[in-house]
Amino acid sequence: MADPLLQGAYPTKGLYQALAIAAMCLQEDATMRPAISDVVTALEYLMVAGGGAADDEPAPYPNQQQQQI
Repeated sequence: MADPLLQGAYPTKGLYQALAIAAMCLQEDATMRPAISDVVTALEYLMVAGGGAADDEPAPYPNQQQQQI
């Protein structure tokens, strides 16, 4: 689901949380969908929180891997 140009350099937990928010917005029954203000609040929280746990580090860019060798 993520842009391949990111090459894994994103917190996977944050991606899954953003996808869960998007899935709630796709409920067929409109009464089951969250209010847009709730969606904005949830996405803002993900942005501020970094979208993942402290131990959920993004994968290094390829050039960083090469420098470590």
